[in-house]
Amino acid sequence: MTTGFRGRARAFHEAIQRAFLNDWDPIGVRGIAEAHDEYDSYVPTIYKMLISRKPRYELFDYLWWLETQHMGLTGDRQATERFAERSMQIPDEIEGAAISNPRRLVTKYDFNVLERRAQELIDSGRPHDAIKIYLFMADGDQSLDAGYLGMRIGECYERMGDLHAAKYWYGRSVEENPVVRTSCVEARERLKDVNIDDLI
Repeated sequence: MTTGFRGRARAFHEAIQRAFLNDWDPIGVRGIAEAHDEYDSYVPTIYKMLISRKPRYELFDYLWWLETQHMGLTGDRQATERFAERSMQIPDEIEGAAISNPRRLVTKYDFNVLERRAQELIDSGRPHDAIKIYLFMADGDQSLDAGYLGMRIGECYERMGDLHAAKYWYGRSVEENPVVRTSCVEARERLKDVNIDDLI
């Protein structure tokens, strides 16, 4: 059903994974085959930033935080700036591949278009329909794009007043990316009194 969207997302993820290892690799695992997944948990966040066309400084800030705070390294600012610049080229490379070989990568469903439409539905008081778009975007991806889609679904359910569902989806988001999804940690705390005591 979502071959085009998922194919495009997969191409992005693979390109970012390669770039992490070949163009940055701050902890030096390039030569260790069994550690090539070391950076995989950061890929979905970079993917979201790239397809949203975030400015280079925002990408750099995130990478610098990863390197110096999350990984606890001293950090090589110039190398990280170069990697941020290199990463900014990935969307054009992916889109170029789609144009030169359209059978390889179909872009019927564009992340940005779907995201904007979901936000329009939320703004117009239709969060229940926005959820359908977010579930469509997930398309069986158990990680829910490193928690991003789980967060958005949780927000929709909270708007609808279904706090049990909201708490669940915020929890899914935290499970996938507890470091980045701090707003979901706060949401879980806000909904900590939501329980099933009245049912048992």
